[in-house]
Amino acid sequence: MRSVDLSGTKFSPLEFSDVRFEDVELSNAPWHGVRARRTEIVRSRTVGFRLSLASANDVHVDGCRLDYASIHVESVKGAPVFHSCTFREATISGGLSNVVFSDCSLDGVEFEATKAAGCDLTTSRIAGARGLLGPRGARIAAEQAASAAIIIATEAGLRVRAPHLFPRIAIVPTRESE
Repeated sequence: MRSVDLSGTKFSPLEFSDVRFEDVELSNAPWHGVRARRTEIVRSRTVGFRLSLASANDVHVDGCRLDYASIHVESVKGAPVFHSCTFREATISGGLSNVVFSDCSLDGVEFEATKAAGCDLTTSRIAGARGLLGPRGARIAAEQAASAAIIIATEAGLRVRAPHLFPRIAIVPTRESE
């Protein structure tokens, strides 16, 4: 499918096999119970897209703006890939094992992962992502760990006081907690 407007379309359940969506308008479309096999979504507008994948087998999403989107994954076969996508204020949930986020911007994402063994975040920007304690088993680079350290520490229940190190994002405890 190319250059089609599917914004706001409601599909549930839905099954794809050998389908390529290119330059498709998918904004605010709720698609639930999707079984996708050998499916690509390329350079499509997906703001507010709500995609619930019951099964993802060889799914590739490339160059999409998934801001305010909700992506939920139940079952993965192969390695679903999100490449060069933005996910501002999006929610990514479910079983993220073997999912690859390559060169994506995940700033402001809320992770609600149930499992994430083999999930690859190493080439994506994660500073500002929330729920980073959830995707246990996901891979990140040392630089990413350093840039997300305050958020991870805060999510772990630690109180971080370092205004001299991080003046723009300092989390300073109140008087009662000093």
